[in-house]
Amino acid sequence: CSSLAALPPTIKAIAKLEVQGWEQPLSGYARFLQLARPRIEAMFHDLLITKIIKGSVSEFWDDLSESKRAKLDDPHDGDAHGEILVRNLMKVLRRQKRRICDICSRVRPLEEDRFLVCWCGSRRYCGEKCQKLDWDVSHSRTCASGHTWSATDLEFFRRLEQQRIQVERNLEYPRSDLAALEKGKQRLIAKNPPPADRER
Repeated sequence: CSSLAALPPTIKAIAKLEVQGWEQPLSGYARFLQLARPRIEAMFHDLLITKIIKGSVSEFWDDLSESKRAKLDDPHDGDAHGEILVRNLMKVLRRQKRRICDICSRVRPLEEDRFLVCWCGSRRYCGEKCQKLDWDVSHSRTCASGHTWSATDLEFFRRLEQQRIQVERNLEYPRSDLAALEKGKQRLIAKNPPPADRER
């Protein structure tokens, strides 16, 4: 064979030969999307993810300069640069999330005011119709309006939740750690019960 460039297709053409570990690395938009997708999935519900990727994410990618896109393909600093780009994307998406109805997924342009927010701060609605529909379906049982925790208890609860996520991702931790974290969360919930008409 005269060149190494011709070698991989030749090897792949040999019958019954399995070549492992020689997948072509992702580059450009595919690599960026691979880095961004887990955070997008955590931020938006399933019905919106495809719409967000086709719209806002691809628009963000198109607005990047060629030099910023090229840095993503760098074998040494590509992932680090990709994380910076993803952080910038998440700032844009957080701003846009304020303008997406949680019920009908209607998007309001940036030029207009944000959508109405429930007292608890966890839901956004494009109008009274969507708010009533969500309240009737499920939010009336989980809304935490009128229910407050002390700042220290809330911070401790959030830390426990972050630790739980880390333990679930890392298989090296024993599952007993998960049970201990859950016990700590349940103690905090018992210390700060929701109002009588709310579920937790």
